[in-house]
Amino acid sequence: MNLKTYYLFSSNRGDIPVEKTILERPFVARPLENHPFLTLGDFFEAIRLFIWQNQGRKLARLLQNKQGSPVKPGDIGSLAIRYEKYGTLYHVISIEVGTQKNRWKFALSVAQYRQARETLDREFHLLAHLHQKYDYPYIPQAYFKDTHEIKKGPHQETFLMALCGWFEGYHEWHFQKENNQAETAVIWDMEKGYQRATKQEVCEIIRLASKILTLYFDPNTFQRIDPWHHGAGDFVVKREPKGVDVRLITVRGYEPVVAFPADHTLSPGEGLLVFFLEMTIKMRLDKSEGMGSPLWASPIVIPPVLEGFLEALRLKEKLGDMGPFSVEAFIDHIQRLSEKKLHSKLVQLTRKYRFTDPQDFSCIRQHLKEHGLDLYRALLTFDKGTNTLS
Repeated sequence: MNLKTYYLFSSNRGDIPVEKTILERPFVARPLENHPFLTLGDFFEAIRLFIWQNQGRKLARLLQNKQGSPVKPGDIGSLAIRYEKYGTLYHVISIEVGTQKNRWKFALSVAQYRQARETLDREFHLLAHLHQKYDYPYIPQAYFKDTHEIKKGPHQETFLMALCGWFEGYHEWHFQKENNQAETAVIWDMEKGYQRATKQEVCEIIRLASKILTLYFDPNTFQRIDPWHHGAGDFVVKREPKGVDVRLITVRGYEPVVAFPADHTLSPGEGLLVFFLEMTIKMRLDKSEGMGSPLWASPIVIPPVLEGFLEALRLKEKLGDMGPFSVEAFIDHIQRLSEKKLHSKLVQLTRKYRFTDPQDFSCIRQHLKEHGLDLYRALLTFDKGTNTLS
């Protein structure tokens, strides 16, 4: 079978074939920044060589493992390399591979700069680690990675490329601002066009995202997936007849929650509380169009954060993964927190954003008192027997 290779750009109007004249243009290393010597054609060719390394044998072995039956390089008939977007640190590419029996789609992250390469290397190993630690389907599978060097005359460029699973039919989404608060959202469907999400869908997205993060929280070490941000498109959404489904496409870090004050030793209950409070804040943060100024979601997202969080805790307790305390005891504890105490803990927790993300910190500080009150009211009216607001 003769291999046909296609170079494409992704758009909300469908695929755009990359013409030869476009391939001769400078490669855009960062938004509005041309690479000093590479062309777009050099970049696409580097990806093709990575995917087809060892004359396609590595790719064939991967397809064979997924298909459960023999696959040889000669069985692969098509290879579509689609430039999806420039993410926070990486170039995001989708790879479609076609055989006579199946069509497979993968995600390829390409890191160019040193910090990005180090981050991608760490992320690849974290994905593998968390798949081994937890048997959940919510993050991508990590398949293989490698560095690829391009030499042109006296110049040399190094890329790190990592091939992982692709969540078919899932799309980036972002809050949309209305009446000074974000209540609705837009799903960036790159196949059918951008779609407005209902408030009910927004709540379900937040509930499922909160459930996912909590399932990967380790109550013994206090490790959790962090950093993550809606503005970076970390959670993706799929519309289905029964409702929306959610996945997390990146794991940049897996570190313990930070105690406050810093020299304080966290008890299991306190570690879980810090994780929960941190999540209630970050679930309300987005960026306009994914890259603009900070957006703050309306209070409608707080109940689903609580619901997803407790749903995951109960599942973890059932599986024996809740450490030395019970879910019911923790619910009793957070429901007894006064509004003043809750606000004090939120203030201490958010100080770190002053240095890590000044824009987010300004937005959080503006809304923090209101957020504490919203959270306090939600906790007061939460029925732990039904896991819903009464």
